[in-house]
Amino acid sequence: MDKANYIEDCLYEIRSYESYRPIQLLDIWSCRIPAKSSSNVLMYLRDVLPEEVHNLAHIKRLVKCETPDKSSERATGAGTDTDSLYLDLAICSCDTLPEIKAVQEYLTEICKEPIMCKKSVASKYQAQNKEQAAQWSATKCWPIMWRGNVSAMRTCLSKNEVNDIRNYLKKVVEMARDNKQNGELPIATLIVDPSTNRVVSSVADSRKKAGNPLRHSIMDCVASVADRELNRRKYNDVELKKGDDSDRNYLCLGLHVYTTHEPCPMCSMALMHSRVSRLIYIQSSPQVGAIEPVSAAGYNIHWNDQLNWHFDAWKWVGENLGLDEIDGTINP
Repeated sequence: MDKANYIEDCLYEIRSYESYRPIQLLDIWSCRIPAKSSSNVLMYLRDVLPEEVHNLAHIKRLVKCETPDKSSERATGAGTDTDSLYLDLAICSCDTLPEIKAVQEYLTEICKEPIMCKKSVASKYQAQNKEQAAQWSATKCWPIMWRGNVSAMRTCLSKNEVNDIRNYLKKVVEMARDNKQNGELPIATLIVDPSTNRVVSSVADSRKKAGNPLRHSIMDCVASVADRELNRRKYNDVELKKGDDSDRNYLCLGLHVYTTHEPCPMCSMALMHSRVSRLIYIQSSPQVGAIEPVSAAGYNIHWNDQLNWHFDAWKWVGENLGLDEIDGTINP
């Protein structure tokens, strides 16, 4: 796990698969050219190369080096400082151009000295942060260019926010414990309005008592918010209206959800459609979860590019809060 995702050593931010992905390499064609010929070389390559099949915008096209490649058959006579400056050039991926011989011949003609093209390796994907870019570049792969990555920007939490999260999670654990004593599953959820720090809804799992396998705590919690909003609109209830945005078009817009377990696909989609802004849970659901990219089918619903809403998701990794275990095949 990326250390940059941790807050106070007790919360881990769940992002996309890329946050977990190690470096993946692909073959590229490269060569060493005199710096004075670089403009002509780039102009030539732009005109003759086919469209690149990989996105290589994250790797450096030219890398400065002080001496020519000794493996080439260049003359080694003395020259000026400009003549002795050479650049390593990333031409294209080998998938884009399987055969490089014709390009090599043209480069030799442009540079007026023998140019030897060879296979090198480069990272197939952009690094997730500056430190990762430096780490990957330090390996034997082609140097990576870091210009920032908006999708990799980390969410910051204040100490007060972390303390609030801890307290709310303790509440859901207490609710889950009471629920287990009543013969139900130890699963519970609360929804909080961060603008007022007020609990909007709190529900424990009731699928056994209701005889309905769809009565998950998150679903019932969202339904409770819906009932509350219906009453507010129907009766124009002043008390219900306090702290609420009367123009809210989505039930849980901007609200925070605290729950005991990583939600299943049904509950995760309910949170997405309700437009929550943050989810915090304690226990991963490797077999049935829909948040962590390594859980179940890897839906990664809160950060899925194919969906039109994203929300923050955090897993509690701090001290043991005393949550009871459930069967891994149960959808929380």
